[in-house]
Amino acid sequence: LLGDNGGSSSFLNYYGGNDGRCSRFDEMECWAPLAKRGVPTECIHKALPGWIVLSREHAAAVVGIDFDLVSVFDGIWAPEEVYFPTCLSLLGILDDGVVAKESMMYAEWNERAKGAERAHPLEFDGMFDKELVDKVTKKGCLFMRKLKKRIGADIWGEVVLGETRKDGERDRNVRDDDRSWRRDSDRYRKYNGREEERGSGGYDRKRRRHDDGYSDSRHNKSYRRYTR
Repeated sequence: LLGDNGGSSSFLNYYGGNDGRCSRFDEMECWAPLAKRGVPTECIHKALPGWIVLSREHAAAVVGIDFDLVSVFDGIWAPEEVYFPTCLSLLGILDDGVVAKESMMYAEWNERAKGAERAHPLEFDGMFDKELVDKVTKKGCLFMRKLKKRIGADIWGEVVLGETRKDGERDRNVRDDDRSWRRDSDRYRKYNGREEERGSGGYDRKRRRHDDGYSDSRHNKSYRRYTR
């Protein structure tokens, strides 16, 4: 995970304004307002997913910025996705060879979703099993989303570590989730098979996750505000 450089690596799958992943929505809701506030456009970057891993050194450097940069990001869409990679770029760290351009967070997206639904990854509730965990780890990820329901420690141990409780007794609070987890596994496999035929819906694709919903009234107001 930490590589051969003493644990100084950070992991964030970032992109800049000239990258194919930068959508029109990104330009209007992130790049344009930040540029108007004096942030150099070449330093503006976005990380998807917003769940990132920073080394202690890099986290300290961001926290140690001695001027109020946080307020500059007021009103920016999903500011946590933009703030950290932009700070690292301003500090000269982003392209210094110690930031891995990859994510430790696994997620899948339904490319057929419309509008605001494109902003949310697929939920894996009722689908947590060894096959799914193996898929996540093979991608080099340590975390995954989206799991909204609780997964008991016994289920996690059984799936991830191959452990089984000796007494066969499960936590009463997770029995319903356990039944749902096993019942829905086949449904997930069927859906995921169709997704694999079309290609992965992961973060490595050139997504335009907000663009389909850009015609709603709030976005139109933002667009008019930044293009006057």
